Amino acid sequence: MLFRSVNMAAPNRQIANGQPVTWYQQATATLSTPNGTSACQNQSVALVVTVTGVGPWTVVYSINGTNQPAITIPAGLSTYNIQASTAGQYCLVSVTTGAANCAGVVNGCATVTIHPLPTATIDGNGTTCATTSYCFDVALTGTAPWTLSVDDPTAINQIGRAHV
Repeated sequence: MLFRSVNMAAPNRQIANGQPVTWYQQATATLSTPNGTSACQNQSVALVVTVTGVGPWTVVYSINGTNQPAITIPAGLSTYNIQASTAGQYCLVSVTTGAANCAGVVNGCATVTIHPLPTATIDGNGTTCATTSYCFDVALTGTAPWTLSVDDPTAINQIGRAHV
């Protein structure tokens, strides 16, 4: 039997005379949420994919179990931002790297919550006189707590803020 020593630190290793073998570092892709996982409607949550290994990388992620189109991260970059504007569970599915399309290891899921914009509807169309109080109902939607500001530029006495 013939054994040869192989320098594992060298990018191109020769195992037999004249037969170079290229070894690719196994790629990794990790999903993180540096600014949290919730946003208001018409905003988005930043999901950051961090890759290691030798690029370029091809990353596939899913939303609620449905794979999305592959993302290509060029060599020289180590992160990619996904702007999530749809609620759901975002998970990394796969990462490949190098000309040989070597499979890597993925890690990370994030559940994104998109909150609907709150609304307030005032009930009533009353007229009051000075020193007379007027009550009205306000119907609120969205997630409490709310801060209301009622402003009528023609009124003598303004109502300030109310916390509900």
